[in-house]
Amino acid sequence: MLIICFTAFAAEEELWFTVSEDGEMVGGDGDEVTVVGKEIVISQGKTKIITQKLIYNTKTKIAKAFGECIIMNDNMDITSKEVFFDTDNKYAKLLGGVCIKQKREDKAITINANEVELWTEVKDVKAKGDIIINDEKKTIFGDILEFSDQTGLAKLSGNIKLIEEDRTLSSPDGYLEANVDKGSYKVKGKLEFKTKTK
Repeated sequence: MLIICFTAFAAEEELWFTVSEDGEMVGGDGDEVTVVGKEIVISQGKTKIITQKLIYNTKTKIAKAFGECIIMNDNMDITSKEVFFDTDNKYAKLLGGVCIKQKREDKAITINANEVELWTEVKDVKAKGDIIINDEKKTIFGDILEFSDQTGLAKLSGNIKLIEEDRTLSSPDGYLEANVDKGSYKVKGKLEFKTKTK
């Protein structure tokens, strides 16, 4: 196994790249290094990214990962097709079929979106495009999401739809705030609510 270590000077922790035996690194006079391999692991603090192609800029400390990307961060696992990781600011932007799976206190939630921004230390998320949040009891749809890992608050806007058992709530231009840990929610705006009766 080939192990490559870069130190991100402005960051508190070292940045490590570990590359499988089939790995190949190409560098030169410029600031960019390209690494390909069956499994490339990028580690910094509590964040780990696994990918098959990596372009790392030694000057800007920005890593770009492509392929089947997996991001692991404590209780959060994320998959996507592309990752832009700013190692100095501990910020990642994920593109292409993003799926976040997270274990919370007594439940698991899944967030799907087209594009996600993640602050890796605090695990706060901003997402947009075809958002679907699933927990064990409800499914929530929307266009834009802000989620705080610390508080468990999810704020959604645009084409809101909430499905829970035999109830459906929708609001095309509304705003929804949900506490994923407590299972509570509040919706503002023009609403349509449907429920089945016996």
